[in-house]
Amino acid sequence: MAMSLPRIALSCLALLLLLILGTGIYYYRNLPALVEQQAKRSLQEFGVNTLNYENLAISREHLHTDTLELSGEYEGFQYTATLSSLDLSFDWRMLLNRQVHSLSLGTLKLSVREKSTAATSPPHHAPYSSTP
Repeated sequence: MAMSLPRIALSCLALLLLLILGTGIYYYRNLPALVEQQAKRSLQEFGVNTLNYENLAISREHLHTDTLELSGEYEGFQYTATLSSLDLSFDWRMLLNRQVHSLSLGTLKLSVREKSTAATSPPHHAPYSSTP
């Protein structure tokens, strides 16, 4: 039995819809991991080694996370930054060029320290002076 043209078209349409649905489910389930991977790749030039977040919510033009923690090394300094209540509004095309519409956060805790060079140079002390 040969399939009629409308039946073939309907089968192709059903297959296309299943493919779109499967892709949507994949991205819905893996979007936080994909966003984390892209963020790490983008922040790598700033020495970010660790990226942790809590309660990530992403929509078409908005990203929110309750807490975002970054740590790493940059130009001889070690740093840790904790951002709370991060809200990011963006357009996807602008985001690909590392631009956002707006960024707001509740608090920022930043810790920066110089990398230890004690093994390669003697400790530096301020000159001592005394007055009579």
